[in-house]
Amino acid sequence: MRKLLFFCFSSILLCQPTTPHHPLSIDVRTKLFQDDLLKIVVQVENTSDRNIEYLEGFLTEIDATGSMTKEIRMQIVQPSDALFASNSILSDSHTMPYKEHQFSKFLFHINKIRFQGDYRLYTYHPAVGLIRID
Repeated sequence: MRKLLFFCFSSILLCQPTTPHHPLSIDVRTKLFQDDLLKIVVQVENTSDRNIEYLEGFLTEIDATGSMTKEIRMQIVQPSDALFASNSILSDSHTMPYKEHQFSKFLFHINKIRFQGDYRLYTYHPAVGLIRID
């Protein structure tokens, strides 16, 4: 009887679909204001169970042909800032001149993450998650 219960319980656990947990959610939005300025807003949501004490990445501009035209380094959380708490949202922005008739797509890639109480540095990729780099 115990073996039957064990096999039933283990088959239920194994058959459940698993969805990967992404510790960070990134949203990039562009806003046009004053007819000649473009404001790019990067919003990062910390959905992990850990506080983040350092977060840095690159905002990349991609033109209509698919080639990278500009890359800007952005520090979302600096060492002198307060901790980026779990289940909270931070945003940062960059302003640049607007060029009419130019299509651009903006992407934000996380370069470095350091969690509270952890001396190691990580990088983040949406397909594989966190990767230790130091």
